[in-house]
Amino acid sequence: MEKLNEPLLGGSDPKRQHPLLNSAILGAAMFFILLLNYYNQYYISNIQAFFINSLSFVAILISSLLITKLREKISILISTLILFFIFIINVNLPSISVISYIIQPFANNLLWIAAGTYIMTISDKCNIGQNFGLFFFVTSFLNGLFSVSTTNFYNISQFIYIVFMAIAVVLILLLKNPCCEQNENITVAGSDPHSFLNAIAYPMSLWSDKKFLYLVPAIALLGIVSLLFPIGLLATTLNPFAYTQNVSGAFYFLGAVASLFFGFLFDRFEKKYLLYAIATFGAIGAALNIGFSNTTCCTQGQVNLAYASLIFNTIAQYGLKVLVFSLLGSIYLDCRSLSANVCYQLLSTSAFLIVYLIFYYVSFTACFYIYFLILILACIGIFKFLSSNDDQEQLIV
Repeated sequence: MEKLNEPLLGGSDPKRQHPLLNSAILGAAMFFILLLNYYNQYYISNIQAFFINSLSFVAILISSLLITKLREKISILISTLILFFIFIINVNLPSISVISYIIQPFANNLLWIAAGTYIMTISDKCNIGQNFGLFFFVTSFLNGLFSVSTTNFYNISQFIYIVFMAIAVVLILLLKNPCCEQNENITVAGSDPHSFLNAIAYPMSLWSDKKFLYLVPAIALLGIVSLLFPIGLLATTLNPFAYTQNVSGAFYFLGAVASLFFGFLFDRFEKKYLLYAIATFGAIGAALNIGFSNTTCCTQGQVNLAYASLIFNTIAQYGLKVLVFSLLGSIYLDCRSLSANVCYQLLSTSAFLIVYLIFYYVSFTACFYIYFLILILACIGIFKFLSSNDDQEQLIV
């Protein structure tokens, strides 16, 4: 039995320089990368989307192993190239697009796990909130600019997407290599720290941590909202919801501001006040969801409720995302950041798939009640998490 380091390889420079700048660069790179991903998903049906997300469980574990071997920066670069390869197949070789359906979940999960791990490893407890806030701000803000300046990005020339990919690659190469100096106090059978067994064992060990369990409902909630807002909400209407590119851009801008706001406050104010604010916006949004789903279809009243719902839920969604990632990073900083991101993807994907089946094959109205219930559990869990942290700090003093 051998004590192993976290399966995460950092760079050679032990100093973390310019974490805010690197967070912003990665956020910009993610914007260009995700444009390729959005284009790829344009060709996917509901059944294919469910199949792709089902493959994510295997993809997540493989991603853990790859990041162990390749480091975060190279993993982000590889996922970018895979998504561009999928883009080429979908556009020029649609007859073999089944290949893209199989490899897309690997690229997506490798990208998000590596990106989340990277932000955590360049951060410390004094700046992790603003780093995640800036990361999500840049990505969402650029999405907003692109939405209001583009009528239909599916009709853009392929050459533009090639340029976008080139920009993403350059931005990724500009990232500083993080360094992980701490050890993870886990003993795993076997002598190879890069084995597939260890890539599974490290993340699974987090389930024995009470603090992580407190965050499980919040992570599940983020998986649910990725389906419900805005796409799920729009799918419940027939035609009256004028969700134009300009409106889409406005909600991206709102999410960007919320990310920056909550990220800035995370490092400077009591976390419980952020939780109260997110819970308030989420509760109002959840009530509007239920009112919306029980209102006569295709009326102006329903449209107004839908817009109001999106406003409150967007603020709650982005605020909760920054809060959860920052809390995960604050307790698993450096030594288990990869494990935390792997578990996040496993949980959020599981919640997404369950609600996906309910939404499309049972009742979309039921999803909004589930959202309300999980929101309550998430707030209770985060409150317990923060309370346990306060108790530990008092014991130390």
